[in-house]
Amino acid sequence: MHFQNLRFRLKSQTFIHFFLKTIGILILALVLFRCAVNNEEPSLKNFELIEIQIPDSSLKILEKNKEKALELGIITPDLKKYLGASLVYNNKKIPIKLRFKGDWIDHLRGNKWSFRISILGDNSFNGMKTFSIQSPETRSFLEEWLIHKLFIQEDILTTRYDFKEVKLNGVDLGVYALEEHFQKQLIEHNKRREGPIVKFDEEGIWETRIKKEFYTTSFPFFEAANIIPFKKNKTLKKTSLVKNFNRASSLMLDYKKLNGDLNQIFDLEKVAKYYALCDLARVRHAFHWHNQRFYFNPVSNQLEHIGFDCFAGFDENEKDIIYGFLESDKVVKESDFLNKQFFNSSIFKNHYISYLKKYSSKQFISKIESDHSIEINHLLNKLQIEYPSYSYNLNRYRENARLIDSLLPEYERNDYTYSCYKTSYSHLDTIGEFFFPSIGIKSNWKNSRKKEQLVIKNYHFSNVEIVGYFIDTSKIIPLMNEEKSKIILSKYTTFPDSILLEVDTNAIGICFIPKNTKAKEFSKIQYWKYDANSSIERFENTSTIDRLPSDFTIDTLQKTISLSKGKYNFKANITIPENWLLKVEEGTSIELNDSCFILSYSPVQFLGSKNQRILFSNGSFIVIGSPKDTSILNYVDFENCSLNPKSNWTLTGAVTLYNTNIQINNSTFKDNLSEDGLNLISCNFNLENSVVDNTYSDGFDADFCNGRISNCTFSNTKNDGVDISGSSVFIENSKLFNIRDKAISSGENSTLKASNCVIDHANIAFASKDKSIININDVNVSNCNVCYAAFQKKPEYNPASIIVSNSTEINNNSLHLIDFNSRLEINKTTIIGSEHINVDSLYIPFK
Repeated sequence: MHFQNLRFRLKSQTFIHFFLKTIGILILALVLFRCAVNNEEPSLKNFELIEIQIPDSSLKILEKNKEKALELGIITPDLKKYLGASLVYNNKKIPIKLRFKGDWIDHLRGNKWSFRISILGDNSFNGMKTFSIQSPETRSFLEEWLIHKLFIQEDILTTRYDFKEVKLNGVDLGVYALEEHFQKQLIEHNKRREGPIVKFDEEGIWETRIKKEFYTTSFPFFEAANIIPFKKNKTLKKTSLVKNFNRASSLMLDYKKLNGDLNQIFDLEKVAKYYALCDLARVRHAFHWHNQRFYFNPVSNQLEHIGFDCFAGFDENEKDIIYGFLESDKVVKESDFLNKQFFNSSIFKNHYISYLKKYSSKQFISKIESDHSIEINHLLNKLQIEYPSYSYNLNRYRENARLIDSLLPEYERNDYTYSCYKTSYSHLDTIGEFFFPSIGIKSNWKNSRKKEQLVIKNYHFSNVEIVGYFIDTSKIIPLMNEEKSKIILSKYTTFPDSILLEVDTNAIGICFIPKNTKAKEFSKIQYWKYDANSSIERFENTSTIDRLPSDFTIDTLQKTISLSKGKYNFKANITIPENWLLKVEEGTSIELNDSCFILSYSPVQFLGSKNQRILFSNGSFIVIGSPKDTSILNYVDFENCSLNPKSNWTLTGAVTLYNTNIQINNSTFKDNLSEDGLNLISCNFNLENSVVDNTYSDGFDADFCNGRISNCTFSNTKNDGVDISGSSVFIENSKLFNIRDKAISSGENSTLKASNCVIDHANIAFASKDKSIININDVNVSNCNVCYAAFQKKPEYNPASIIVSNSTEINNNSLHLIDFNSRLEINKTTIIGSEHINVDSLYIPFK
């Protein structure tokens, strides 16, 4: 079918479309009347319009691929090849590449095709580099939209989700749902530090479903599934991302193993919050193993669920109210037990019950209604223009809450546990001459760092002969077992048959022959892991009281762990468990081996004094806390600290505090060999009367924080003095001198206020970037290359601003450097950048 036919079909619907729009206008009038009666002020904004422009040659390819998908019943990977196109938005033409999106052919219904769109070059769309557009119907219209709003409200990771009007080559295709894809912009938008997003490889499902006779046949999809990251190529090119992916993979495989320590793999309070909110919305589609997406948090070293694909566009006929609280679900297959295993944890269940009570309360439901009713009414009205039979009512949430509340007392009393059974696939050897690579032979190196032994496992439903391996495809090097006979791996039934072989470390793949097909198959040796036995050893951060050195005093009544005044030299890692308080007395000296750390999951109180300071030297200090906690560092000197570079942990701070409240007074951070001397992440903080000096890179780094810096000195840093990202910070009465790069840098949509500060000898005194705003009052800037720089570095953000009053600038090379559309207000003059600057030139190369 050519584009002319597509245009003709769309034009033929013009009268119907006009009729529906007329009805929609009448509905809008009724909604406005109702809002007026209720004194409401609904948003009257139309959906934003995006136009996709696809060359005719590419459109023909899409049409051909669509017809093939309709014939197969699914959209196979070969039908999802990217094609060049353009996106027009706000009168700006943006280069893109796009492809079909989705697996089922409902994504190709009529003319409303689903697309994955990737923005090319130094461009972005509403802060995103990649997103999908699809019919609102595929995700149950407003159901998906609202649950995303609630995820955001409750700080559960999720994708951005919205509605847009779409035109394709000038043809109006109506309303689409737009959803963000899994890239680092999603993570940063949710105020998390960059880390890999991972999933179970689901390709085996779609390989079998190409054959329609196997639609309802169960294969070992889950058992054979690899762990794979999004943005594979980027992940494998960056050392820190490889480290983090390896750790994420290890956690995922322990989760998949179904008997791992869930409290180590996840923050179980966050998981409980996610499941409880899904109960309120009756979300079940997202729980399917192949729909699950996870973010690996490189600070907490745990996985976080990403709320995504919650509704399937049809009723899944879920029978439970509180997830899985059915007698029939007590014993389930492994892929279902993946979720049910959480409910065997008392830690999880306590949190889960607490959040069920919160989310089923009248107050919470009333807040949903007050926060979202007006916008829902507006969106509903707009959607009904195209979908006149669609309706939506928030009473569903109120009814779900009532049901949860009525069942909670019984659920709290129940004590049954869930278990799983192994599925037998012995019957599959009757299905004929088929081989599915994603559920066939798996091979990878037993130890990724020392490639000597190759693990080969058979997930195929027939016996397989391992012929040999290849370094290049032109030559197969034969393999035999110790008896010099053929290597045969038995068919998969409940467990994979496997073998461990000595193979040339240059090998890139293996050759084998399935018995049922009798045809040679080739498979590359995989980087991705598929079971916990082949995972990389995970970083040990287990926290139990009985593992603490005897130097610590433990008061179980007061729940305190104390270190009395003295000199201590620790040669191994120390981990303080959660729900305690770590106290260190004045005059204490703590020296660590260079490769060690003290990690506390509880608040800390280092209570030094002016005459008896606390010294912490070598190693690193880390606090991973809770927003309910407050830690105190008074008169503490952190010297020569660093995180062991050989560690798989990718923290950047010699001293790191995460997700907590922190008061730092009269402390010093000196001679620290790390990317950041002091790094605060997702903290509320006060930093007062303190010194950060002679740091290997940045002095003080705050990511996603709110806080105040008062009467502090930052000096002799090899990079930035103060660097904030996604934060709101007030710095006053402070001095910054001998800063090799930027004295104060504010980025990624931060707000910073600086008052009564002195900056002397820096490359750039103040740098505002990527939608940040710096307000400066009463500062003195001297001997700098540039006083004020405002620019956009990342395409997903907007230009930046600096506002200056009562400033003094002496002996500087340049007053300002302002990028295109960034702005500086100084001395009652506004300067708006008229051309793009070379942003990379503003960054001093790290030495």
